[in-house]
Amino acid sequence: MTRNNWIALAILTSAAAFGACRPKGGEAGQPDRAVDNTAGDQSNLPVSFTVPAGTRLDLTLNAELSSRKNKAGDTFTAKLATDIRDASGKVVIETGSIVNGTITEVKPAPNRRIPGTLTLALTTIEMDGNTLPIRATIDSVQTEYGAKVGAGAGAVVGQILSKNTTGTVIGAVVAAETKDLDIVLPDGSRILATITEPMNSSQ
Repeated sequence: MTRNNWIALAILTSAAAFGACRPKGGEAGQPDRAVDNTAGDQSNLPVSFTVPAGTRLDLTLNAELSSRKNKAGDTFTAKLATDIRDASGKVVIETGSIVNGTITEVKPAPNRRIPGTLTLALTTIEMDGNTLPIRATIDSVQTEYGAKVGAGAGAVVGQILSKNTTGTVIGAVVAAETKDLDIVLPDGSRILATITEPMNSSQ
């Protein structure tokens, strides 16, 4: 091999060695930057889950309901005040998720002696862009007296008279001295409910 060939071979070998040692993914001297495939994934909720029957729901009503103003077929929404967990105790639906409901029947108070009633049914719950059907009964409604109830405007705080998954009847029990006995559930009223059938998700 000639002297010139030896020189050329030495240059090629040096260039190959330099290329092998040079960092990938950027300029010389910069470390590789691994792609984080989990970036933007903010949810640790399971892909599929089952919420067992008997699970309690703690809800906060998003807008006022009244046996004088509302009618059958009206819808309403409430927010979860606490997380929903599966049988193992893992959070599967987070606080703040929206629960949808329907007013199935309304009976305005016909006079000052006979109270009105509202019949409410919970229908679906929204999570991560999905809407899941829900079967539940309302166990109690907790609200506040005072300005929120509308003193002097015919405001009565009610309690559960009868319940099933197709509708829970809320009727008057305690009444202030008002002009009528219509039920009023103010914005922010707390609703406690129980899931009656297992709720399954397979997103």
